[in-house]
Amino acid sequence: MVQNYEGQSLLRPLQKFSKRTGQGGWQLTVRNPGGSTIAVRDARQPNWRLIVPVFGNYEWRFTDLETDPHEQALLLSYDYKANLRSVEAKFGSSDAAMWVEEAAAVTRGWTDDNYKRWRYTARSTCIQTIH
Repeated sequence: MVQNYEGQSLLRPLQKFSKRTGQGGWQLTVRNPGGSTIAVRDARQPNWRLIVPVFGNYEWRFTDLETDPHEQALLLSYDYKANLRSVEAKFGSSDAAMWVEEAAAVTRGWTDDNYKRWRYTARSTCIQTIH
């Protein structure tokens, strides 16, 4: 069972990034029982959240909880690159867009690892579009 454990201990302080690699403290959450979307957050940017579609016809969603705490002005798109462009347009800098790219790549790596771990042979349809 220990080999299947993911995440950080709730008894220790949250690590914002790896001191060895600098990579963020990513949190990934399967959003529904069907596993069709994954919510992605990073402890370095706790106000940003990306919803990544894995299967089916679901939207990419980016939220900045600092400027939109009730998520009423989501950036939505059925296309990854269109969502990325809307993030760049709204925030006027590449920081948020670079974060979205990193979040999508981390999510793809996480899903690929889980496919291998659970010997699941079907391929994700939406997550493949990020590269």
